[in-house]
Order: sequence, then C-alpha cells, then structure tokens
Amino acid sequence: MIPELPRIPAVDPGLLDAYARAHGILEGARQDADPQLDLVFRRFAIETSCEAIAGIPPTFRTGALPPLLPAPRAFLSARDLARIDGIRAAVQYLDSRLAMVAQGHDAVSLRSESPFVLHALAEGRVDNPQVTNPGMIRATEVQQAAGMFTFPPPVEVRALFEDAVNIANSAPGPACARAAWLMYATIFIHPFCDGNGRVARLLYLLVAGARDDVRALVRAAREVEAGVGAS
Repeated sequence: MIPELPRIPAVDPGLLDAYARAHGILEGARQDADPQLDLVFRRFAIETSCEAIAGIPPTFRTGALPPLLPAPRAFLSARDLARIDGIRAAVQYLDSRLAMVAQGHDAVSLRSESPFVLHALAEGRVDNPQVTNPGMIRATEVQQAAGMFTFPPPVEVRALFEDAVNIANSAPGPACARAAWLMYATIFIHPFCDGNGRVARLLYLLVAGARDDVRALVRAAREVEAGVGAS
C-alpha cells in the first residue's frame, strides 16, 4: 500500500502579503532602473541562482569583512562547472515552460514529465563515475548515514512522485506555497539516485514562477497600500 503524502497546509496571509510586497519592490526597482543596469542585474541574478541551485557554496573569508557579491570563491572545479552547465540547461527548460503558459499554449507550467526532464538536464552533464541514470526513477534503496527517517522504497517512488506533481498542480492556494510543498515532497520521496536537491530547487522555481499568481499577489498588496493611503 502506497502511503499518502501530507496535504499542503494553510498559509499565513501575512507571509503572502510579505511575499507580494517583496515582488512589488523588486519589480518597481527594475522598472525605474536604467535598462543597462537592469540587464546587468538579470545576468547576475541568473548566474548566482544557477550556482546556488547547483549546490556550490561560496568561499567565505574570515574576519569582519562584509559579504561580497558575487560570492568570493577560491576556485570552481571541473565538476562544479559541469553542475552549473547542467543547471543552465535546466533553467532554459523552465523559461520555455513558463513562456508556454504566459502565451496561453498551456494551462500549467509543471507537466508530468517535467521532473524527469529537469533531472536529465541537470544530472546528465556531470561526469560522474557512478552511474546515476539521468531522468530515471531510482531502482535502489537510499543509503543513509544517520538519522531515524527512512526514504520510501523504490517500489513506492513513482506513485508517490506522480501524486506529488498532481497535488502541486491541482491543490488550492498560491503558487509559492504549492512550490515550497513540492520541493519538500521531492526531498522526502528522493526519486533519483543523485541530484534530488537540484531537482527540488528547480521544481520550486517552475511552480512559483507562475507569473499570473505573482502578479495577483502584487496587485493585492498594492491595492491594500492604496487603501491605506486613501484613508
């Protein structure tokens, strides 16, 4: 018997309001900025995001120096660069899926095949001596070093993952909440031999990137601000 996944919990309206306001501030700053400055920002944001999704931490210096942007690094190994290249390819898929929705060619950004496409793109470019079967559900148990938690056995993984995708698409609630839930569910199910964290982070962006949802939240926050200002 396949266990049921926990349902998406209710979200604090205050958190949604803060989320909307943050998007509104960023959107307003970009609109007011010089186009060349906005271009630099977008390029920097993409590079920083790809490194973060790839799981490559910055090299922090000791002492009282403030954090630097971009993050200081001692070096990037060949494996690091391969992971970043894989994430760049996966991000192009995200852009394409979100564009399909924005242009009215599809109703949802997340399709049943999306997690497997993202895994194949992210993991397939890494020269890993251990075969990790890019784009394929794991067929082995997950080896755990410590802890009481046990990942689902391989026989349950596919049904659980399909259920998670369906819930993320059909459950009520804002995209940011459904995206966060799917990221958690992906880590819990651990559907792949390797690259589960990268796929989970990419799936978050794919679901949370539903622009209509973000814009609706931004509009709601601005309406609240306008009402407060008029009172």
